Amino acid sequence: MIKLEPYARLLEAEGLGRLILSSVIGRIPMGASTLALVLFLQARTGSFADAGLVAGLYVFGLGVTAPVVGRLLDGWGPRPVLGATALAYPSALAAVAALVLADAGTGWIGVSAFLAGAALPPVTICMRSLYPRVLSDPRAIRTAYSLDSAVVETVFVFGPGLVALLAGLGAPIWALAVAALAGSAGTLMLRNSRVLSGWGRRDAATRRALLGPLYGPRLRRLMVACVFYAGGFGLFEMGVTGFAASHGAPAAAGVFLALAGVGSVAGALVFGSHEWTVSPPRQFVWALGLMALGILVLVPVEGLYAFGVVSPLAAGPIGAVIASQAVLVSESAPKGMLAESFTWSTTGVLVGVSSGIAAGGALLEVTMPWVVLLGAVLSTLLALLWAALALRGETAA
Repeated sequence: MIKLEPYARLLEAEGLGRLILSSVIGRIPMGASTLALVLFLQARTGSFADAGLVAGLYVFGLGVTAPVVGRLLDGWGPRPVLGATALAYPSALAAVAALVLADAGTGWIGVSAFLAGAALPPVTICMRSLYPRVLSDPRAIRTAYSLDSAVVETVFVFGPGLVALLAGLGAPIWALAVAALAGSAGTLMLRNSRVLSGWGRRDAATRRALLGPLYGPRLRRLMVACVFYAGGFGLFEMGVTGFAASHGAPAAAGVFLALAGVGSVAGALVFGSHEWTVSPPRQFVWALGLMALGILVLVPVEGLYAFGVVSPLAAGPIGAVIASQAVLVSESAPKGMLAESFTWSTTGVLVGVSSGIAAGGALLEVTMPWVVLLGAVLSTLLALLWAALALRGETAA
């Protein structure tokens, strides 16, 4: 059951409610762009493999550049970085759309998609790095990370729903346009918030560290787990897309992913509104186990309506996975390197997602969607096994 009091107190903090609203708008591309790219490319080329490759390169572009962005955020502060990406991102997505419409080669489209991903505004990293700067109560910080995870999942509800609507109207390219404009507008709103005035800069000693927070073994171990469970995310998205297409209703993929997002939002809010007696590493391991079980429930489902009914229940644990991982990153980050720590974990997540999307697209060319969903289960179980072994001393608490 969700307790609303902790979230009400959080939103009453000065300026934080408006800041979170700005971040919702700025994060719409997270929920819309990848699926819009898949449906747009598949409609133009007829190939899930090409669509999955391009969408995977988009996500991979964000993943490999995220640590650089995090170091810039820690060193320069958020305003210059947010301002630059608010302009670069819509321009890059426009270039992708133009190349697709011009029937350019997949290689050129893939390079442009990679650059678009690299230019995605770091709204989530800014928000997660900001909470410890404006909140002093550890319980409020944990609630903030849970709410932030719910916000992320909310855009995965609204975004796919928007893509489904526009794809159903025969215009998935407009979903890319909306994502570009929303990302830019929300980022500029966040950039101009006075709450950011309290953002400090890290000292020269930490600025000189080549690998930054990855010198800490705990963060390195956590990043590996992120790659594995995020591979499950990518395979899950492609499995759902393939399931909808196999039933002659490709636009239904957006509806299914939106319903899954509803379940994940609820999971994140439940996680953040309760006090847990087990340690954060153990919470992470248990959440991964529930995520694998939830996806497994979807594997034997055959009917479209049944799939839609089960989707939110199956995806409920995903929000808890994201929230518990954010808590672990915040606890593992060296002083003055919080943004870069979150970007490294983001890199792990996005490398996993991009690999899962590309692998899922290739699998859909030769096998059934349920096989791709089963792959998502296995990838999540690998994350669970790694986390249980790598953090075994901590998960015993």
